[in-house]
Amino acid sequence: MSDLYLHHYLSSPFSEKVRALLGYLELPWNSVLISNIMPRPNLMELSGGYRKTPILQDGANVVCDTKLICQHLAARAGNTSVYGAGFAATRLAEWADSTLFRTVVAMCFAPKALAVIAEQLGSDDLTAFMADRAKLTDGAAMTSLSPEVAEANFVHYLRELEDSLAGPSAKPFLLGDSPSIADFSLYHGLWFAAQNPVVEQLFDGFDNVKNYLKPFMAWGQIKGVPASSEAALARGAEAEPELFAYGEYLPVVGANISIGDSVAVTPDDYGKIPCVGELLHISDVAIVVRRHDALAGEINAYFPRTGFEVERST
Repeated sequence: MSDLYLHHYLSSPFSEKVRALLGYLELPWNSVLISNIMPRPNLMELSGGYRKTPILQDGANVVCDTKLICQHLAARAGNTSVYGAGFAATRLAEWADSTLFRTVVAMCFAPKALAVIAEQLGSDDLTAFMADRAKLTDGAAMTSLSPEVAEANFVHYLRELEDSLAGPSAKPFLLGDSPSIADFSLYHGLWFAAQNPVVEQLFDGFDNVKNYLKPFMAWGQIKGVPASSEAALARGAEAEPELFAYGEYLPVVGANISIGDSVAVTPDDYGKIPCVGELLHISDVAIVVRRHDALAGEINAYFPRTGFEVERST
């Protein structure tokens, strides 16, 4: 049985990014469905409080943030072709994960689109969801774009993508004949937009874009083996954590932090809940801490170097 457990919920766009990559890489995985809001029993014991979705568990190793999750999966599959385009692919992926995502959020949470979500979830569930996200972002808005500006920007992006996919010399993916991490990041933002019937209408007339999305949607439909959060927690407790030393050693400049110190690792944008543990590895790619939980046992927690702050913990 696979040691890969994806803790996710079905409507999570970043989870869809990972689900599609798992399908493309043909990796077997266990599907642990979680609530789209807190509390999330058993998962917090594994993650040390980190609460963004999804979280990838690999035995007693917990990988946080899709930026590092995708790299970990490519390494596990022995197929790093999705990173073959290097800087161009990773910078495009970062744009899609940030600018495009915030654009889509602004559209999907506009009043006319939010009405559809309210109908799907029910007013009580929507109220709980919005309160949970307000707590996650510490009351700040996820995006500063107005719905009107977001929609105009989104249509502009669609038109550019449509044109780039046209013509006899066009490639099936952004950077060539096979998908890169940029494609998977672009996909999940477009997928999220397409899930809302109001926003989905913006795709009308962009047939090349629709065809571009089809293989990713197919990969995302390849299911994992259903698993409970209790089973995932038990597996974490019985497994031995490993150290995947991604990247070249890069110290925390000016912070007087060394390997072996107790540190707190915190997202620098939202969901600023620190994960505290012993620093095992820090590089230009990843931060790894060892933590102990009464239920989960010894766990190695992995975070991307960019997008996270590292501070000494007392």
